[in-house]
Amino acid sequence: MGKTLKNLDLGRKSIIIGLGKTGLSVAKYFSAKGLPFDLMDTRSSPPMIEEFKTHFPDIKIEVGKLKESSLLGAKELIVSPGLSIKTPEIQRAKDFGIPVRGDIDIFSKAVKAPIIGVTGSNGKSTVVALLASILTLAGIVLLRPFMANNSIARIIIVLSIAGSILFLPSIGMYYGFHNWTSSLTNGVVDAKFIAIINTALESPLGQVSMIPLLAWIAKNAPSHLKATFFAVFASFTNLALSASALLTKYLNQIFVVTREVKDKVSGEIQTTADYSELGILLIVVTILTLVLPILFVFIINNSKYKTSE
Repeated sequence: MGKTLKNLDLGRKSIIIGLGKTGLSVAKYFSAKGLPFDLMDTRSSPPMIEEFKTHFPDIKIEVGKLKESSLLGAKELIVSPGLSIKTPEIQRAKDFGIPVRGDIDIFSKAVKAPIIGVTGSNGKSTVVALLASILTLAGIVLLRPFMANNSIARIIIVLSIAGSILFLPSIGMYYGFHNWTSSLTNGVVDAKFIAIINTALESPLGQVSMIPLLAWIAKNAPSHLKATFFAVFASFTNLALSASALLTKYLNQIFVVTREVKDKVSGEIQTTADYSELGILLIVVTILTLVLPILFVFIINNSKYKTSE
């Protein structure tokens, strides 16, 4: 027989090993693509097994010690990151030519858009923040014609509308929008997918929104007072942040939202979760995000401080 089984037709199903969040995401992806698969887990009672049975009632699930006969008959093994690929049964299958892959490998090959992967045990958040700043600069370059050809008032209004629109997915998910999109896409466009896309679009917006005001100061402030103008702008920015924090505090007092808090020692629930008012809170924040900047522009344009820019 030799050492490899890769040329023998012992079954063309992929086996997803690990009935956790990673395994569930891979299983949903395979199901959406119509790819045959089985499920395995080294634990005898995986915590999420009932969720897997609900999503995939017709899929074979094996739990407990990995069966080498099943592994050697697979098309490939999709191993969750919580399980070592040096596990003897997995290593044996790998030695016999069965491909062993992970979720990142699958999705990096399936995705059509450019992606940036950040890995490692340290520095990931720093690198992500740096990449966000770089992408923001790219966005500024792309938006340069728009900012150059429109007044500051119009730019503020457009950015306010854009910011409000980016709140809509959060409101929609509170009322179950992600369940609808997940059912239409067989679990691909779920809450996590929507949140990632929304965050990616929302993060650079706050930085881009400061550019028109900085450009106005650079262009119109007297040469000997530019530094003073920039300092005043920075002070107003800090004031706006403080006002935002204060407004958030008062909104949280009006619309009470609590998360579950457990005692670290006993595990006893000290505060119960209550998200009943989260929906109306998100709606109010969206309205304020839209109305306050537009109201500010209206007041300035109808005062002696109005400018042609």
